[in-house]
Amino acid sequence: MRCHYEVLGVERDADDDALKKAYRKLALKWHPDKNQDQIELATETFKQIQSAYAVLSDKHERAWYDDHREAILRGAGGGSAGGGDEDDDGGFDLWAYFSSSAYSGFGDDERGFYAAYSRVFEAVDKAERDSGAKGKPPAPELGRSDAAWSE
Repeated sequence: MRCHYEVLGVERDADDDALKKAYRKLALKWHPDKNQDQIELATETFKQIQSAYAVLSDKHERAWYDDHREAILRGAGGGSAGGGDEDDDGGFDLWAYFSSSAYSGFGDDERGFYAAYSRVFEAVDKAERDSGAKGKPPAPELGRSDAAWSE
C-alpha cells in the first residue's frame, strides 16, 4: 500500500483545495477511458487515486489515517491492501483493512468490499481456531453483494 499523500503527490499539510486540484489532475490523466493502451495500469492507478482522495478529503478518515499512517504503511509490507495480506512474520495484516482504501467498490471482484473483507474474516477465524479454539464451529461466510439480507 502506498501512502495516500504520495499517491496524490501532495504534502501532508495540504488543504482541501490542494487535494481536490491534485485529485482532478491525476484522475483526468489516469482515467482508464483515456489510457486504452495501458488499461490495467490505468485502472489500478485510478483506483488508488480515488481511494486516496476518499480518505484524505474526509476530515475524520484523514485524521484517523494520519494517526495510524506509519503503522499502516509498515504493516502493509509494501503490497496493496488487496494482495499484501500477510505481514513479515506470516501473520495476517489487519491494519490495511481499517480504511476504505482496503477495497475498491462494492462488487464481488478481487478488490471489491466482499472479497476483501471475506479474506479478513476467514483469516481471523482461522487464527482463532489455530490458537486453541478447537471444536469451535467455523464462522459463517461474509456473503456476496447479491445475497439476500436473510442469508
